[in-house]
Amino acid sequence: MRMSVQIVTTLSLAVSLVAPAEAQLKPNSPEVIASAATDCWTASGQSTIDEARLQQLGWAAGSIRSPDGKTIDNPLRIFGKQGSSVVLMIMNTPTMTACTIMSRVKKPTDIGATAQLLFSKLKAIDPAVKGGRGGKPGEIVYLSLPRIAELVATGTKEKPGTRIVVGYSFAEKK
Repeated sequence: MRMSVQIVTTLSLAVSLVAPAEAQLKPNSPEVIASAATDCWTASGQSTIDEARLQQLGWAAGSIRSPDGKTIDNPLRIFGKQGSSVVLMIMNTPTMTACTIMSRVKKPTDIGATAQLLFSKLKAIDPAVKGGRGGKPGEIVYLSLPRIAELVATGTKEKPGTRIVVGYSFAEKK
């Protein structure tokens, strides 16, 4: 589980950059969000998040720019998909791979619907997936080692959202 904490901690900085933009995005349905997270799950691997696989699934790479329009060099890669306002971010480093989905939802109950739908989709592609409540309120964890995903409620009551982080746990070196 240490890897999941490291992934979430590393991505927290990126989330703080993208979160204000997320609040301005149009909400997505639980189906669109769960499908995006499933794309992350299938593209995650031991040494990388497969960008070519994401592109086959309809995701297009974007970039992070400073206020003056210059591209910011960042280990995160941002992706978008036509017909969706889901933000997909990936990080490939020598010690971890992670894929994060961020989206607004129409109403808070859509977060629970997304969690249930994601579990069904993951079970369909990987019957070994287990799901359960995480350590914090509003947190759901999906596990089929070496893959792990964490769904967390985000946003506000007026503008609810969700973040799903999919990672691939590397074996600990001794």
